[in-house]
Amino acid sequence: MQLAKFVFLSLLISSCGGGDDTGESGDKLTQGAKTNTAPSNLPTPTTPTPTPTEPATTAGDAPDESVGAANSTATETDAAPPTESVEPEGPNVKPVLREVPTVKLAGDLKLTKENTVTLQLSFVPGIKTVEYNEVGCTSGDWTSYPYKTWLEIPFTKRNSLVFIYVRFVGGNGATSDCTMLSFSHDDEAPRSYEIRINDGASLTNNAKVSLRLVSDYNAKEVYVTNTENCGNFGTWHAYSSIVDMQWDLDKYNAVNTVYAKFRDEAGNESPCVQASIVHDNTPPTGSFKINYDAEKTVSASVTLNSSVFGATKMAIFDSTSDCSFGTTNSWQTYSPLVNWILPSRNTTASPWATVYVKFKDEAGNETICLSDTILTPVVTLTYQWFEGDYYPAYPTCGFPEIDYTTYKTKAVTFPPFSTPSRIAGCSLSGSGDTYTCDWSSNLNNCQEGILWTSCNGRAAYFTYPGSLRCTRPVGIPY
Repeated sequence: MQLAKFVFLSLLISSCGGGDDTGESGDKLTQGAKTNTAPSNLPTPTTPTPTPTEPATTAGDAPDESVGAANSTATETDAAPPTESVEPEGPNVKPVLREVPTVKLAGDLKLTKENTVTLQLSFVPGIKTVEYNEVGCTSGDWTSYPYKTWLEIPFTKRNSLVFIYVRFVGGNGATSDCTMLSFSHDDEAPRSYEIRINDGASLTNNAKVSLRLVSDYNAKEVYVTNTENCGNFGTWHAYSSIVDMQWDLDKYNAVNTVYAKFRDEAGNESPCVQASIVHDNTPPTGSFKINYDAEKTVSASVTLNSSVFGATKMAIFDSTSDCSFGTTNSWQTYSPLVNWILPSRNTTASPWATVYVKFKDEAGNETICLSDTILTPVVTLTYQWFEGDYYPAYPTCGFPEIDYTTYKTKAVTFPPFSTPSRIAGCSLSGSGDTYTCDWSSNLNNCQEGILWTSCNGRAAYFTYPGSLRCTRPVGIPY
């Protein structure tokens, strides 16, 4: 309006043919206008009166409708300042936003498995739309969304580094500079997963087992549980290449299954894998005997017979009552019949031999130390012979008034399981632990036909019509 007044006054002064654009001329023109005394050959100027609500303008300013819109918005939002420029419009003039919202990925996102991300924006009045693309600030098609402080947007790149380019547009079309955001996308779950219990064993007698968990390099955590299909009551554990850990089974004397799944840094989870093992802490049961529970044995070679349910191993001991292992003891495959040699014995030892044994099942459960005892008698050799006094005609030895023949015996003992050594000349009979050596019909060990007048406890043969008599077989201990 001031510019219109200035042009009008300039024309009026020029028409009057004098004066400069001093304050005095202006005053006169103003007074003439107020008293309606202007020359009749000029048009009467009309000075519009500004309304009280219209903002004053200065020379060189151009009206901008967006300013009014911005001011209106600011009034509605507690008089926030306008965000757009009010530079003159023209073919070479591009509106520029004075203030641009800040933008970042919500939660300072670095990695995601999802197909959308959320932008977190500060509030700036006058912003109308948010535009983004995945190509660049100067290329690609822009996708627009109404401006708000939280905005979820989709993206197309998968399993790679993703770039998002964002700019803002004001109400008059003014556009901000471009901001680039980046993050990584990964929606591939870990692979090559495996779980083993006690290195693949099928049985255990201990409720605490060892787990080996194997996945590929992407796995960062592993979830382990006794609940089917990787359900509740499990725990996430840190994972790197291979994990060996202790784990508690929840069922006794039953089949136990342990479940596991792997998770990478983006939160992708592998399918649930599982492994099973049978828990068994019940030892084998049954019986054990020597020679089928015989009372005695005359041979060191015996048979150990047993009937033990569940046994897969056995260990035999002949000298340790607690079944403690020595250098000569070891576990061997279980058999219900085992040939065994009892240790050698002497005549002063106890006549009873004891064998100790214990059994073990596949799970490692052991029986208590079992035993059985058998009698091992000494070997007895009995010598038999006819011992007679000589004929009364020879009174030097014995009792000359007696003429008779008596049956004599003498028992000699040997260690158990031995074969008795005998004096040559007698007839040996018997077996096991009882033997007889008889001179009743074989007197070849006597000194036939020789009379020892002094006798001296020696054997002697006497010639007598119809018979030979031996007073004592040579070598028999008295």
